[in-house]
Amino acid sequence: MKYFKPWLSVAEQVLLLEARGLEIENTASVKHFLLNVSYSRLSEYFSPFQKEIEYFDSGTTFKSIQMLYSFDRELKLIVFDAIERIEIAVRTQIVYCMSGKYGPYWMTNPDVFKNNYKDKSGTISNYSSVLLQSMNAILKKKTREESISIFLKKYTDENYPPSWIIIEQMTFGDLSYTYKYIAGGSDKKQIASYFSLPPDIFESWLHSLNYVRNLCGHHSRLWNRELAIDPAVLITKKYKSTPWLKGPINYQKRIYYSLCTMKYLLNTINPGGHFRQRIENLFAKYPTVPIRYMGIPSVGRNSNTLIDWQNEPVWQA
Repeated sequence: MKYFKPWLSVAEQVLLLEARGLEIENTASVKHFLLNVSYSRLSEYFSPFQKEIEYFDSGTTFKSIQMLYSFDRELKLIVFDAIERIEIAVRTQIVYCMSGKYGPYWMTNPDVFKNNYKDKSGTISNYSSVLLQSMNAILKKKTREESISIFLKKYTDENYPPSWIIIEQMTFGDLSYTYKYIAGGSDKKQIASYFSLPPDIFESWLHSLNYVRNLCGHHSRLWNRELAIDPAVLITKKYKSTPWLKGPINYQKRIYYSLCTMKYLLNTINPGGHFRQRIENLFAKYPTVPIRYMGIPSVGRNSNTLIDWQNEPVWQA
């Protein structure tokens, strides 16, 4: 089947929305919005207002969709800020623990890493070779940090700055993989235990948070999204954790469960912070936004009443 839909001007887009039952109060304002936020991007927020495909429910206004878009945008800002704190803390703990045991150049030591890294071509290697490629790419950047240039100019016998300098310039993805491919189980356990997590759960959460961070960085929809990389479920019966969830975990593929993992980590990283308050303020600011699509569990089966998530132990801590 070939694609046959034509390009539409903004004026034609407005007419199409109206033809599909959307109520538009201020045409000029809607046109201005669509010149800055594409119809295609905005259409991702239509589904809660369409029981029938391509037609809006009676009484649906453009303002209600615009508010949902703004809600998601502000949610991403809150999440991105939280992940920044988590990422920096994870960097610090990995460098602190590994450098304390193996010295400042542990990242160049093949014995520290597993030998089962598989690249896109299927080639299997020691992860240290992958890490070296990342570090070499950092050194070649014209925009590399001044601290790296100063170090290499002063210490001419060294090929790389120590881990606590160069790893600060790596992506969260590189950081996640670095933890994943550390060979020593006791090393991984030491790092994860700082965050009150077992290594397998910590590894999964890092991988998922990096994915969520990239969604935020690329301005993708976060509300009402099925996460392609979802965080593993922490079962406290198997692991003595700090305050966590006592209620049901219906579906960890939605952003609510990821918000819970962020709060859990932030309870160690930034105790007394305002993450919960920012989420509550966002929900209060947009009371008509259907937050159930974020994956917040309901009180009972087939119920539209959501649990009192604020009273969950992890959000009370």
